[in-house]
Amino acid sequence: KNEPQSITTLPNAKPVPEGLNNILLKALAKDPQHRYQSAQELKDSLILLQNDRGNEIPPPEMILEPKKSSLIPLTAVVTGLILMAASIATFIQSNSRSAIPTSSRSNGLTPRHLPSRGELLRETRSRASAVEDRISFYRSWLHQHDKEDSLTTATAHQYLAEDLYSAQYVEAAKLEYSEADRRYKEIIDSAVNAHREESGYVYNAYLGRVVIADTQWRATDSNRIAIEALTRCSGITNSPQARQLYLSLAATSFFLRRYKDAAFFTDKVIQDDGTSSSKLPLLRLQKARALYSLGDHRTGDQEVSLATELSRKWKQPAEIQQWRYNLALTLDTDGKAAEAVNMFLEVRDEAKKNRDLDWAHACSTALINLWDRMNQPARAINELKELSAECTSQKYNEILRSFLMAELQNNPTSRATEIVQSGIGFIKQRQARLEFIHLLESEGPLPDAARQRTLREAISRFKEQIEKLPS
Repeated sequence: KNEPQSITTLPNAKPVPEGLNNILLKALAKDPQHRYQSAQELKDSLILLQNDRGNEIPPPEMILEPKKSSLIPLTAVVTGLILMAASIATFIQSNSRSAIPTSSRSNGLTPRHLPSRGELLRETRSRASAVEDRISFYRSWLHQHDKEDSLTTATAHQYLAEDLYSAQYVEAAKLEYSEADRRYKEIIDSAVNAHREESGYVYNAYLGRVVIADTQWRATDSNRIAIEALTRCSGITNSPQARQLYLSLAATSFFLRRYKDAAFFTDKVIQDDGTSSSKLPLLRLQKARALYSLGDHRTGDQEVSLATELSRKWKQPAEIQQWRYNLALTLDTDGKAAEAVNMFLEVRDEAKKNRDLDWAHACSTALINLWDRMNQPARAINELKELSAECTSQKYNEILRSFLMAELQNNPTSRATEIVQSGIGFIKQRQARLEFIHLLESEGPLPDAARQRTLREAISRFKEQIEKLPS
């Protein structure tokens, strides 16, 4: 029932080449889609191992899936793309790298040998309940292995950055993301110079760069890197490995308002997944949103009908909830805002009843955006007031920031800044209010000077407001 255990973790196990370990893990993967899809593919990996090129053999896809981010995904806030798209969030500038505490519980966490990426991730998951322990583990591990020029060390920097961000050591996270991206790029450049860019090793480096760009809201860079990966690593273009790249391209294309590209890349994932994918209804809705944005309502309606028919196979409450949430997003894209509001309210209330606050807050965020566009700021402000009582200050700040940036991207003349100004008043602690300002000040450049000026003016007003509020 579980994924296969690495043979290097077995009792009294002797060191095994990383390439051989990855071959075994992939051959025995729980999900058939993560195994070798043909005898030729297995043969290619064995030839690489025989020719001392085992470091080019990637671990199975189930190991490469990025960790879930605790941040609000761009796709849920701006584009409404399906929740399995890459999690995208903004970098902020707050605490310095030197402020990171070293946990005393980290003693003995450093492995004795350089593990595969899969072992590194499994080691991390064993400490999933303690972010500080994971940070200490990565820092200790990198202290010993940082000179290793490998995909594993680049991945370690990336995972460290994710945990630093979740622990609010944001400036340190920014440095680690930059270091991971630099190392991934060096791996790619080295392989290209050696005319070995077709390897899965290089593909994984590309995927790491795409995830980092997505995390930093660098949609244009993410789009460019993903297309470059598909061009250079042509051997994986039509393989299951390319799925994550196509999903990212669909998300970033939608965000960049390249709706034709978004529809194309989503359709590519649909074709590759076939009819067996459990996510097919959501993919159909994603394609419908792109088509509606292009003004093709007839074909969009057909996609919604197909998605609805497929969704009837879903029986689990979580699946039905996910379906209704994405259908509400699709109704909004189709211009049926009132219907979308009603469905979001139903899903939100049901989620609160079941104490599933993640879904409830996702619906609340969508409702705030909708009410702003429907010129109902009072309802948006009231929703923020309820969120402020339910969320941690960090999550509430992230919701405020995501809402403001989404509206500035889509409609710079909206009342978003006024709504956010009211929302700041619900932040009880002065330090949390200042952290929200840091979030905004670290934002990357907006599409044009007018939007950038609107953001600067808003930040100035927010600062004045914070000075007047009681501590």
